[in-house]
Amino acid sequence: LGDVLNPSGQINSYANVTAYTNKTITIGTASNGVYEKFTVGKEIMLHVSATNGSSTETTYLGRYAVAKILSVSGSVLTIDTDFTEVLPTTEFSKYQVQAITIAQFKSLTLSTSTITPPAYNVSNKYGGIILLKCSGKIDFSGGKINLVDKGIPTGNTAYRPLTYQESNGKADTDKYSGWENHITISQFLLNCGDGAAMIWAKNFSQSGAESRIGGTAAGVQFRRGTTGGSTIALIADDISGFDCSIISKTKGSGRGLGRCYIASNTKLRNDEGLYAYDVISDSYRLMRKLNIKNYGDGSMGDITNPTVPFNNYAKVTGVSTDGKTIAYSNKSTNGMAQIGAGSLVMFHVSKHTDSTDMELLGKFILAKVLADDGNTLVLDTDITKVFTPDKISKYNCQIISIAQINNLTLSSNYTYTKAWSDTTKTGGLCALAVKGQCDLQGGKINVEYKGGGTAYAREGLAFIGNAQMADILPIGQGHGSVFLLADDVLTDDNTRIGATYSGAEFGGRGDSNMNLGGGYAGGRTVTNHGTGGGYIGGGVGDINASSTAGSGAGAGKAIDGSRVYTGGYGSNSQDSRSSIQGKQGAHLFIIINNLNNFNMSNYSTGGRFAPNVNYGGFPINATSGGASYGAGGGQDGGSGGSGAFMFLHINQIGEIDTTGVTAA
Repeated sequence: LGDVLNPSGQINSYANVTAYTNKTITIGTASNGVYEKFTVGKEIMLHVSATNGSSTETTYLGRYAVAKILSVSGSVLTIDTDFTEVLPTTEFSKYQVQAITIAQFKSLTLSTSTITPPAYNVSNKYGGIILLKCSGKIDFSGGKINLVDKGIPTGNTAYRPLTYQESNGKADTDKYSGWENHITISQFLLNCGDGAAMIWAKNFSQSGAESRIGGTAAGVQFRRGTTGGSTIALIADDISGFDCSIISKTKGSGRGLGRCYIASNTKLRNDEGLYAYDVISDSYRLMRKLNIKNYGDGSMGDITNPTVPFNNYAKVTGVSTDGKTIAYSNKSTNGMAQIGAGSLVMFHVSKHTDSTDMELLGKFILAKVLADDGNTLVLDTDITKVFTPDKISKYNCQIISIAQINNLTLSSNYTYTKAWSDTTKTGGLCALAVKGQCDLQGGKINVEYKGGGTAYAREGLAFIGNAQMADILPIGQGHGSVFLLADDVLTDDNTRIGATYSGAEFGGRGDSNMNLGGGYAGGRTVTNHGTGGGYIGGGVGDINASSTAGSGAGAGKAIDGSRVYTGGYGSNSQDSRSSIQGKQGAHLFIIINNLNNFNMSNYSTGGRFAPNVNYGGFPINATSGGASYGAGGGQDGGSGGSGAFMFLHINQIGEIDTTGVTAA
């Protein structure tokens, strides 16, 4: 459609789908827009928008497919997509399905105009959704996409029954908001109340603070399941000038939870309440970036329940300007995978030595060793893709050999990873590549207390959320870290990666009384018990803390209105200033081709109390507000360390169990 400035009128065309086979659809009378029509070569979305009046039918609600029109014969369209894979023909009578053309612009500027879809009509069985693509740039400089009251009419709630997450109340908490928003990927739900919008753009730019997508209120977060907010999906390679006030999901009446999902290569401020957010990634893009070519060569053969370290380590003392020659010292040899010619290794930025420069902390890349003369390694990969050689004095970097296993069977508690040593500047990370089957049923890759101290923290909660760890793997402040590549993984309810306790625990682990601390999104308030914060951010506990209930942010910084909390030290009361810290959880970076089941309990990233120590808050003076509050806390001490992060990429999953998901 070329370059369009402030379009007016209906930009999409809509039609009810009356019948379909695997590659054909039959449409009713169309409502044609200003731009795209149902003609050959056009791209459309087929969307399961509503039920046919059933108040309980939700299985396929919101499912959709994008298809190209190959031919048109009257009202029958031949398409290139098998829609029966989205909605079986045996289920069609239960739902209302519409076809919507996708408006395709070269560039689109919205500075004064408002784009609005026709309201959904349960008799016509279409409307309520805006779809647009920009091969170039979409510029929101004051314009709006207004979806208010364009969804299923609020008087027709039987056509939009609540989904499981909405009806069981879990969607009403911060703990589940990210998971709720993420289902927009496969369920683009149209609510009773406001409509829905899906935007694809090469570049997305926002320069107008008054710009809105969805409702009219700025940056309004999710609401209870009885409301009918807008559903928004934004997919853009690059995003500039982003202000979360553009996202408006709220609705005062109706049915269905407002959702927003953003996928981009640009790192945005993380806000799970307003939107779920991921870096755009696929297996090949991800693996190319980190020089991951496969799941290892299997050269170490089959291994069952090992009792020695998988890895060896060496301190990096220098990096050549071309990034391919690495000077080293302190090389270990007691692990299975040796460092030498032909070995697969990881270059890892493990610790910062200058608190003003932490940007590269946790960066890593894989490489093959071409030569080793005992003092230097020649690599086949330029590590300057992740590290600047002249910054070697500001970081401790190490080379880690990666165990290349054919088939791994681990049913025991594996605790043999080398702990980080401030003497050798090595350790703290377990790295595996399993070419065949990785059977972890009953097994634990346990790196508890294998990490470091305060100098291992990575600044920047605002830029860490979901897939933001796609290029970093820090070593935790307490527990170590795990890097796992595997072609085929078997797990069960007892499998643990990171530590021995369940990954479903929200926040850090406290003492034997399970007083909570830490955690990515903050701990939770327990009667007379303080709660912890997060990793460089997070929640805040009871700000009216007593000496037995420390409060604030555990091992990090939390923002609560005008107060900024920083800290994470522990002692046995709020008023003490002990140097004892809780232990941050284990960071995990996992790429799996096929996983037999997904169970969040398997991935143990929660923080933990210091061994044999009860500790509470460290009083921190608020930046403003004129009061001091402890960080961490818990009755008689006993709060845990902060939670860690996990990046998990899976190509194929068998069964999925989302029990205990905090942020998927």
